[in-house]
Amino acid sequence: GEEAAAAAAQAEAEAQAALAQVKSEAAQAEAGLAAEAEAEAAASRGAAEKLSKAAAKGSDAKSKALESARKEEKKAADKAAKLRAELLAGEEALAAATADTATAEVEARVAGDEATAQAAALQARDAKLQTAAALAADKAAAAAAAEAEATEKRLFFFPPGGGEEKP
Repeated sequence: GEEAAAAAAQAEAEAQAALAQVKSEAAQAEAGLAAEAEAEAAASRGAAEKLSKAAAKGSDAKSKALESARKEEKKAADKAAKLRAELLAGEEALAAATADTATAEVEARVAGDEATAQAAALQARDAKLQTAAALAADKAAAAAAAEAEATEKRLFFFPPGGGEEKP
């Protein structure tokens, strides 16, 4: 009976040891699973953080790009407005210059007409003066001829130192 009791005790001790080993393995497996789960969760959290950082960066880049695009658009609009203003100013200057030119042309034409009229008046006056001079010359010549004729007659009728009249 003692042997049987010893064998039973040994079997029980072995069973206890096996049970303890199984429990220990289970605990280890559980701990391993928990660690794995923790690692996975951490990795997942890290990925989520990376993702949110990337998203933030992306949205930052997007807003920067938008702002830059808005600035460029404003610059372009300002440039266009400036060019429009310069063009308008140029057109106004051209219109003014054209008007000035037209005025100058009219003034030149009027001045030219006046000069032509004055020249014509001077020519007419010159012609009158020439005619008057010619008439005066004719009269002077006629007077000289008349005077010469009278002198001739006087000499004929009253010769110098003659005294007697000729029949």
